[in-house]
Amino acid sequence: MWVKCSPCNGCDLPPSPLYDQAQSSSSGELPCSSRLCKALGSRRVISDQCTDDPPLCGYRYVYGLSGDHYTQGVLGTETFTFGDGYVANNVGFGCSDTISGSHFGGTAGLVGLGRGTLSLVSQLGASRFAYCLAAKPNVESTILFGSLATLDTSAGDVSSTPLVKNPRRYTLYYAVEQMPPLVLHFDGGADMSLNGGNYLTTFPKGLVCIAIMSSSDESIIGNIMQANFRLLHDLDSMTLSFQATDQC
Repeated sequence: MWVKCSPCNGCDLPPSPLYDQAQSSSSGELPCSSRLCKALGSRRVISDQCTDDPPLCGYRYVYGLSGDHYTQGVLGTETFTFGDGYVANNVGFGCSDTISGSHFGGTAGLVGLGRGTLSLVSQLGASRFAYCLAAKPNVESTILFGSLATLDTSAGDVSSTPLVKNPRRYTLYYAVEQMPPLVLHFDGGADMSLNGGNYLTTFPKGLVCIAIMSSSDESIIGNIMQANFRLLHDLDSMTLSFQATDQC
């Protein structure tokens, strides 16, 4: 999980909100010897920062295989306040001073929802979370944790499939008109029916492309495929439930 802390100088990325650590009375620094810093693994940057006083935890996160899309900065802590008034203290997050890659666009940050130590879900100790990504960029999306994470069965059919525990793989996911539906079939019998907007992307001059890339050994269901679905992750029962919706 990281936020943008410095302007992107000399790049083509559009402006986005900045987090000013100096203006926060609740922010903290993490040394290289801290548990959260060690959880970075190979993404931890051992450099001159680790000889500073105090020794700060530097990181460099690379997305994709080319190495052209990455973010780097210093790991710290902050108090996070959620919509219902819940306050979580000393949550570890990245304060990025460098962001490279056009895919980030006007992104102000990224939140991890995986099983890794640094993800927001792991740090909150949440055994359930649910979210719904709106298909349009100007429409607000929602995410719920704990007992608030439920799916309303009266609003439509709900399908569920077991979650596979695989700690050796990535702990993140990547962000990706009248057409036939594309159906994803999961082990256990759950089917996820996608409309054209979930797997096609349009370009100027009427060009339409299938937004699916080949993969050598694993598949990633990106945010476009997840749009207009309510998704409930139940880590106690190890199931993922999903429900199609017209409005998040």
